[in-house]
Amino acid sequence: VSLLKPGGIMHLAFYSEIARQGFVAAQKIIKEKNYGHDAQAIRKFRADMHRLLKKIDYESIIYSHDYYFTSECRDLLFHVMEHRLTIPQLSQMLDRVNLEFLGFSDLGGNMMQIYDRNFPGDPGRSNLENWDKLERQYPAMFRKMYQFWAKKP
Repeated sequence: VSLLKPGGIMHLAFYSEIARQGFVAAQKIIKEKNYGHDAQAIRKFRADMHRLLKKIDYESIIYSHDYYFTSECRDLLFHVMEHRLTIPQLSQMLDRVNLEFLGFSDLGGNMMQIYDRNFPGDPGRSNLENWDKLERQYPAMFRKMYQFWAKKP
């Protein structure tokens, strides 16, 4: 933030606590069963995963493009440490560093239309409390990450 000029804009991305629950369940098993982090461990976990995870968690993972490539799967599931946020935490962080939320980017499907239908009084789509309500209705909507723009006043 200190590098931004007044009025400067930055693009940020963070993992969603809500959207990554299936990934968190997999990461917990990987750690508990000491799978390791090499290509062989990744292949073994992918072979075992269907019987180790709940169906909902398994399905959330197999729909990720990254699951099918070893190096991307390592990044997806085999993190040594991963930080995830909720939208209220994101809002607190932006307030703490004095950045204005401008809006989410890279939302697939028709999430913008769903937002507009649910919150017609927010044409700028910039109310984070509304986004939090919507994410609780559609937990997979930020599966890729919270990707958004913020502005320094």
